[in-house]
Amino acid sequence: MPLAFAPFYWYPLAVLSLLLLFVSWQQTTPKQAFWRGCLFGLGMFGVGVSWVFVAIHEFGDASVPLAVFLTGLFVGFLSLYTGALGALIRRVSSQQFSISDLLLLLPFAWLVLEWFKGWFLTGFPWLDIGVSQIDGPLAGWIPVIGVLGVTWLVALTAALLLVAWGKRHWWPALLVLVIWLGGWGIQQVDWTQATDNSLKATLIQGNIPQEIKWDPEQLMRTLALYEVRTQEHWDSDLVVWPENAVTAFYHQLKDFYFQPLAEQARQHNTDILLGLPFMDLATENYYNSMMLLGNGEAFYHKQHLVPFGDYVPFETLRG
Repeated sequence: MPLAFAPFYWYPLAVLSLLLLFVSWQQTTPKQAFWRGCLFGLGMFGVGVSWVFVAIHEFGDASVPLAVFLTGLFVGFLSLYTGALGALIRRVSSQQFSISDLLLLLPFAWLVLEWFKGWFLTGFPWLDIGVSQIDGPLAGWIPVIGVLGVTWLVALTAALLLVAWGKRHWWPALLVLVIWLGGWGIQQVDWTQATDNSLKATLIQGNIPQEIKWDPEQLMRTLALYEVRTQEHWDSDLVVWPENAVTAFYHQLKDFYFQPLAEQARQHNTDILLGLPFMDLATENYYNSMMLLGNGEAFYHKQHLVPFGDYVPFETLRG
């Protein structure tokens, strides 16, 4: 399954992977389906979210054993999703999957799994199968039914092929062609229209290595780098900096850095959208935020946090 995603983009493997998973759940007990689902999840998430180890070890300064343990714990937890899904499907389906089980229950169940994974504990929408189709024919459906809708189409395709193969019917294969050729056809539709009001935007990337990005001695060089690069693009309507481009709290830089920068932006009628940490001085809560500078000032605090990337789940339960 991970090979269907970047940087490999072998998107047909998403269909093949789900087809083989569905086959492995045929004629099994709920317990057997649970363990097979867990093994599938261990393979999928063990490869697909292995970057969590890098985040914990290299950027979180955790030891290798601790980072391996936490990454393994996280992967094991995610694999419970696919295991629980298999057990639940076996409890409500016939022993030998019927056509209605394959075409209605299994695709819908996988859709619910990905929705739940993207919601529970603020959500972890990593390896959503719809994303793997971004370079394939099914990408045409994304503007119409969204990524989760394409996830359902991938699961439905796997189920249709299983019906065509196992039940010896020809019509499921024809329906697969309709779905995939339809996606290709919809890709020819231009979903946006240009207006007379153009906006010139500039994206600035400092490319500061992560291992030195948060070093306090690097802060002034970082601020100078982004300011100089921004000054080169005062002809733009909007200049955008990356997430956490600034590595100090807003209140620490407000007077000597942000106010002069905002004044320059107003003089050139340019807005700057930049990422930085923000601390609420009243509560001492801090946020991963975006700030707008220029013809106004506004903040947005990130709400959908990534486990282990933005926060540690259940951290408040530590002794």
